[in-house]
Amino acid sequence: MGLSRRAYAASRKERGLPGGSDNAVRKAIDTGRISILPDGTIDPARADREWAEMTDPSQQRGVSDQPAPAAPPIREDAGIDPGGPVTLQKAKAALTVVQVQRNKLKLQQDRNLLVDKQKAERQVYALAQSERDSWLQLPARVAAQLAADLGCDAHALERALMRVMRAHLAQMAGVVVDLSAGGL
Repeated sequence: MGLSRRAYAASRKERGLPGGSDNAVRKAIDTGRISILPDGTIDPARADREWAEMTDPSQQRGVSDQPAPAAPPIREDAGIDPGGPVTLQKAKAALTVVQVQRNKLKLQQDRNLLVDKQKAERQVYALAQSERDSWLQLPARVAAQLAADLGCDAHALERALMRVMRAHLAQMAGVVVDLSAGGL
């Protein structure tokens, strides 16, 4: 069996913890910061743990002699353990991480350090198409001069150059340009 609201408030007051009044305990229950047992009483150990996890230290009145609890380490995935409970501190840490990431992206965008992926893909495609067309026109442009220099049939030389050029371009068509973050 647990403690009544008044008894729990008195025990918090004796230990020098915030929430040493009946109204503070009632408010903590109403806002869901601490839970009560099925019989309406309060388990002091569980309530103390919940109070510490679910109370925003910046919203506390007065100065405590105790140092503020250390902030939980921020993990790579914004500091929230998917299997564990989400506390107010963890949620604030995750929000801060997301805001920092957004600000960093905005700053990079303002400095023109980011590239529009769709625009880059269109430009790469247009460049590749232009290069292909230029290479396909080369045999017709140079075949007559090369044939005169080598003393062979211009039409046969153009066909041979075109065959080699198409084979090479077909091989180059297999190259994949990956513009994703992992491909750069």
